[in-house]
Amino acid sequence: EWTRFKYHNPNVKVLIAFGGSYYANLWSETLQASNVNAIAEAMAKAVEQKYPVYEKVDGKYQLKGYVQLDGIDLDIETA
Repeated sequence: EWTRFKYHNPNVKVLIAFGGSYYANLWSETLQASNVNAIAEAMAKAVEQKYPVYEKVDGKYQLKGYVQLDGIDLDIETA
């Protein structure tokens, strides 16, 4: 999973990416002026969030630490 990868490779940038032309019809609804601030705030929270990293030790999962996303790739394509 990405959290363990990031934990063991802290210098590698990990981004969450979504969007693309497949969702072109969705963008017109999603990017209404009334939604843009909420979307931006949710993305900022996702990047600021600390995600737990667990590893199995002696058959039990133990918390090893926390990692964060390095950014978001939002690909808005409209028809």
